[in-house]
Amino acid sequence: MKNLYQEYKKIVLENPKITQESYEKAYNYMENSTARYHGEAVDFLYIPKIYTAKALDFLNEVAKTIYQILDKVIKEYKINPTYRKLFGFPEELEKWLLLPSQFPCTVPLCRLDLFFNEDDFSFKFCEFNADGASAMNKDREIFNAVSQTAAFKSYTKTTDLQPFELFQSWVDEFINIYKTTPQPKEKPFIAIVDFLESGTTEEFKFFQETFIKNGYPTKICDIRTLKFDGTALYTQDGEKIDAIYRRAVTGELLEKAQEARAFLQGIKDGKVCLIGALSTQIIHNKILFSVLRTKETKAFLTAEEWEFVNEHIPLTLVLDDFAMENHNILSDKDKWIIKPQDLYGSRGVYAGIDHDSAQWRNLVKAHKNQGYLLQEYCTAYVTENVEFTPEITWSDYNNITGLYLYNAQLKGIYSRVGKTGVISSLHQGRTMTSVLAKNKRDLNQ
Repeated sequence: MKNLYQEYKKIVLENPKITQESYEKAYNYMENSTARYHGEAVDFLYIPKIYTAKALDFLNEVAKTIYQILDKVIKEYKINPTYRKLFGFPEELEKWLLLPSQFPCTVPLCRLDLFFNEDDFSFKFCEFNADGASAMNKDREIFNAVSQTAAFKSYTKTTDLQPFELFQSWVDEFINIYKTTPQPKEKPFIAIVDFLESGTTEEFKFFQETFIKNGYPTKICDIRTLKFDGTALYTQDGEKIDAIYRRAVTGELLEKAQEARAFLQGIKDGKVCLIGALSTQIIHNKILFSVLRTKETKAFLTAEEWEFVNEHIPLTLVLDDFAMENHNILSDKDKWIIKPQDLYGSRGVYAGIDHDSAQWRNLVKAHKNQGYLLQEYCTAYVTENVEFTPEITWSDYNNITGLYLYNAQLKGIYSRVGKTGVISSLHQGRTMTSVLAKNKRDLNQ
């Protein structure tokens, strides 16, 4: 991967004027694209993240192993009251998590984020995102922009760079999952549901278009507008829903339970084909990282799976008095990161490396015993990329890699970078389009 990057960089260095001009075109494309975050165009980088077949094969094996583990965790949670106590979920949430599954696939869609070292293929997981996982449209739009640049066109004269397709592949797997339910229809009516003020509606529209192109009537619905007649859910306009692609995260759904009564009643009564059962919250909540490393989890994993957990799941503890007493949290601030158990988008996440001692002390004390976790800080793999300020410069970035799994299969990669210990849009993070190199020479070396 590093060699491929160096070849790309060489093209940029040899053609600075053309590079500048084509970047401006790409920038203008993104400014008018559907990839937006809080109303603003997504920040992107000029040089894509180029994966080799060897790297993709390795990450595919990683995805298979961690999915097997997560599948076992969900199943154990459902049958073992003692194991459930380790998560500490409220009784009301637990009731929803224990509802019967409608299909064999326990986690239909997820994005598993990890710190991946491109040199030696070592890695540590960062977090797991279940049904609400997003950013597929960011990757699509950035590829559209970057693929029109001079460097991309020059590079692809000798090396094909293929994007990861994340929309048609989800439609295919969604329907495959749907077909495992009793008496599936040939052309089900599908609803994409969320609290629309929280969702990425432009992304929803592209999913909707893809479902419709495949012959499946689909509507984007605010979850609060759904109606339940005791036998089925209906859209606001009275259309009967056959299958739901849930994007509403479980935490928000239960916080606003009174507003989503019809939806929840349909689930409770077992009258809804919900592809994205609420039980996915078991792996979405970050307390999972602490539970994974317990002897109770070890009891139902294979020796190889337990070794995998110990090597790749960072030490994670509840941020409480016990943790404060038994770990050098304040004096070794650069070794730790604190994060809320159940928020997303890196909200409320703080890395000791980003703060001075006084700031860190205040952050830790403010969040102790407040539903926060303490986690071993994982040093990110660093790569460089070109910037335009407006002259061409080069900067180092910390990397994080997201693995999109649809129906337990790796379908694509999401690549983000940043200059701080927390890599996200909320912390001036940037996104790179992820591509697979298909050279006319052997890339597996």
